Amino acid sequence: MYTYNDKDNPLLIKNTVTDASDSIYATEVHQWFYSDQGNPLRMLKILNSNDTTEVQFTLDQRGDVIEEFPVVRKISGEKTYYYYDDKNRLTDIVRFNTKARRLLPDYMFEYTERNQVSQKITTLSMMDLGYLIWRYVYDDKGLKTKEASFNKDKVMTGKIEYFYQFGQ
Repeated sequence: MYTYNDKDNPLLIKNTVTDASDSIYATEVHQWFYSDQGNPLRMLKILNSNDTTEVQFTLDQRGDVIEEFPVVRKISGEKTYYYYDDKNRLTDIVRFNTKARRLLPDYMFEYTERNQVSQKITTLSMMDLGYLIWRYVYDDKGLKTKEASFNKDKVMTGKIEYFYQFGQ
């Protein structure tokens, strides 16, 4: 479920996970708060209606998020950093990796000439798996038609194809 404000910013995002036998039921709610200029200030992440994390944002001079840090019961968590290219497109989402003892990207993005994400690289939590590469294809209307994931050995691990039908 998505709820937006008059500036088309998300106010509330609710995800619910269930299974066919109803043995699994989990909800995650993200409640967003914005400045008068429409820039994100903070977000509440609420798990199963009883576990709340406040995520606070630091913005740059353009109003883009450059840092986020979670706060649970007045205890700050690890910061996440956001980097942008000269066209103001998100390129990297970075956190401190304790095993490597340095900042490393969790996500890296590349774009088409039409500013669509053409590739996303995601690191995996298990060090032996490394990362996944997601590649995207779009049609002439800008709609995503294909996405595929590849492991670090460039072997395809999954594929999704999208088809669209428009009413007359």
